[in-house]
Amino acid sequence: MANDNQFRSRTRIVATRGVREYRETIPSLIRTEDVVLEAGCGWGTTTAVLARHAQAVLGTDVSRECIVRAQDRYPTLDFRVMDAFDLRAMLDLAKPFSAVYVDLSGLSGYRGLLDLIALLNTYAAMLKPRVIVVKSGALKHFAQHCQACHHPRAVYSATWPSRSPLHSRQILTLPPSRSRWHRPPGSSNSSWRHPEWPAPLVAG
Repeated sequence: MANDNQFRSRTRIVATRGVREYRETIPSLIRTEDVVLEAGCGWGTTTAVLARHAQAVLGTDVSRECIVRAQDRYPTLDFRVMDAFDLRAMLDLAKPFSAVYVDLSGLSGYRGLLDLIALLNTYAAMLKPRVIVVKSGALKHFAQHCQACHHPRAVYSATWPSRSPLHSRQILTLPPSRSRWHRPPGSSNSSWRHPEWPAPLVAG
């Protein structure tokens, strides 16, 4: 069940598609005082770009071979073998990450979208960075088709099949609480309704 703490994060999440777009965000989003974490750094190319704009950067990857290669290429940068899902290990670093870059190939498609959203939400809640940039074409595509409702009471439209042409569409207003929902005696489970909802039209 959701709780209010999930919705209090002030972290901005930026979804990008492709490596080029991912790296192009760095000059505009990274500040000179930032401490940056990159999860899924690979051979360290993006980490090196981040290092030119930030105060400090840590590149992490679950692959030891990638970290060895990255350290050989950029010996002055900090790289560590670390699982992006190991939040305890990240917290133990005790670093004030103000920005997080995420490039996890295994979660870039729609199959891993829920896991990716859960991971980003956890980063936002536990690390509390100012911004998270993630390379995921699926997440960017999904976000482009989402719109947050800012009305005090969300309005939904629904269509039910009916034998009567009069009962074709109703506009339902989501009640502020489900505590007043009720089911008329002798009715089916689908008849649950709130007293603030309009009564259904019945052909007479």
